[in-house]
Amino acid sequence: MQYGEPLARPCLCRLKPKRSASHEYTLKRICVNDDIKDVMGEAKGRGYDTKAIRTIIRLRKKDANERIEEETILQTYMAALGME
Repeated sequence: MQYGEPLARPCLCRLKPKRSASHEYTLKRICVNDDIKDVMGEAKGRGYDTKAIRTIIRLRKKDANERIEEETILQTYMAALGME
C-alpha cells in the first residue's frame, strides 16, 4: 500500500487530533518557559541567586524522606572524597 491510498487516509485522519493536541501542549510549554524566564530575570535583577531558587524549587517537588536520603548520600560521598 502506498501513501495516500484510500485505506491509508483514515489512519492519517486519526493522527490529526493527536498532532493538534501535541502542538497545543508545545505552545503552552513555550509560554510557561517564557514566564519562568521572566520571573528568574526579575529575581536576578533584584539580587537573588537564581541557581539557589531553582534548587529550592527542585527540592520542594520531593517528599521529605527523599530529600533526606539524597542529602545523606551526598554527605557520605563528600566525606569519602575529603570534602567535609
